[in-house]
Parts: sequence; C-alpha cells; structure tokens
Amino acid sequence: MNHFKGRAQCIVVRDGKILMAKHREGGMEYYCIPGGGIEAGETPEQAAVRELREECCVEGKIIKKLGEYHDPYEYDRIFYNYQLDIGEQEPKLGYDPEFAEKAPILVGVEWLALNEMSERDRAFLWSAGIFAIKEFAEELQSYSDDISYPKKAGTLRKDFTVSKFIYNDEREGSCYLEFQLCETDKPLKNGKTICDNIKHWSDNSFYMDWDDFNEFYGLYGDLFGCAVFPNGERGFDGCGVNYYGKEETEKIVEKLSSRLNEEYAALLPWLKVAEKRGKGFYILGV
Repeated sequence: MNHFKGRAQCIVVRDGKILMAKHREGGMEYYCIPGGGIEAGETPEQAAVRELREECCVEGKIIKKLGEYHDPYEYDRIFYNYQLDIGEQEPKLGYDPEFAEKAPILVGVEWLALNEMSERDRAFLWSAGIFAIKEFAEELQSYSDDISYPKKAGTLRKDFTVSKFIYNDEREGSCYLEFQLCETDKPLKNGKTICDNIKHWSDNSFYMDWDDFNEFYGLYGDLFGCAVFPNGERGFDGCGVNYYGKEETEKIVEKLSSRLNEEYAALLPWLKVAEKRGKGFYILGV
C-alpha cells in the first residue's frame, strides 16, 4: 500500500461560512481548517474524515477533492484538500492527538465568513482550493479591481499588543538586533561560525530595537546563550554574530513555546520557519 506523506485538510461550508479550528500557541491565536498528518496505511480521504472527527467531533462525508499542493518548505510533503458535508451536525471542540501529551493548542471551532478572517487566513483558504466551490468562486468574481495589500505582521496585531519586532521596511537607522535565517548549508567551519556569507538587513529577518533587548534577554536569555561565535566559543554577543544550529533551534522552539508573552509572540512562528528549513538562524548584534 502506498504511504501518503503529507497532510489532509477539510473544507466544510454552511450558510456561506467555513468551519475553522482555533489554535493558541506561544501567546498567539490563529485559525486554520481542520486537518493533520496522514497516518501510515491511510488514504488522504480517510485522513480527512478522521481529522474532522478528532478536531470537531462530527462525521463528514467527502463531496469532492478541491486540489493539492506541495509544502513550500518540504517539497515531497503534499497537502490534500477536500470539501466535506456534515449535514445538520453541530461541531464542537475535539482534540489534536499530536499535542495530546503536551499543552493542547486546539482551543475552539467556529464558523467564519471570509470577511471575518485575516488576509493571511483567507490566503491559506484560497490555496486549499475554495475557488473550486461555486459560491466562493462567485464571490471572488464580485471583488473590485482596487489595489490593496495587507499590513505585515510585526506592528499592531488583532487580539495582541504592539509587537517588539518589526520588518526591514519599518526599520529606522541601524541600532537593531537582527534575527536572520541561515541560508547556507555550511555555516560552520572547524566549529566556528563563518561570517563571509552573512549580509545585514535581510527582508526575511525580524528586527528588535536595541532599547528593548535588555528586557528580552532578561526574560529569555537562558535560551539564547548557546550561540556559536566566529571564534568557536559559545554564549551570546549583543554586538557580534551569534549562530544557532538545527539542534539549538529545535530546543529553543520547544522551550519558548510555553513562555512567550504577547509582545514577543511573533518570534515563535518565525523560529518555526527556521526549524523547518533545518539550517538554523543568526542573531546579528548591533
């Protein structure tokens, strides 16, 4: 039997609204459609029905496949998307077995219209194939031709206080710590961090004003004091180059998940990107 590597996702529609699972993780709240990893021996269709049952406590019947796409960070992992019907059943909060032994991150289920979601949540829904559902295809056709673009995360966020992190286009001056993704496969040589390929002010980086760093390091410094320096020593240098490898990144993500307060919550999704890429990250000092 083929083993499908990837994730099965469910689109359930009622009265123009989509069933969404609410998650809370690392001080952040976000919505996504019910779904999860495909288990050994399962087809994507079977996984979709099971995930809907686990997370929303309803039995679904597949109407049609909406499409599939490759994980942008792990190309051989595929997201399979299906529209399901649940009749008159009323969804309620279930559980996510992947986090059953840790702090649960699934905290609710809600019916949401597209105009009740963030731009980012809507973008994920379009990628999941809701254009293949007639009512949403018709809604898209009704949109105006006005040009608009959502504000980047890092400033004022819905349900959160002002973040301590900003993006490069919001930076004024150079007195910032830069959290930068590692792009090279060989960041170390003889146990020392290589600086030749590092360039400051990447658009993919997070930036923290130096004035905020003492507070940040007071709260989380015990997690970030394991960086590798260009001379091979370990610690943290607020004025130099700090590299965190794959293992260090995984440990930081694991420990930080339960400790971040709202002002620093934006860092966790960024670190999870670094974790998925498997190359680590840098903190570049002032």
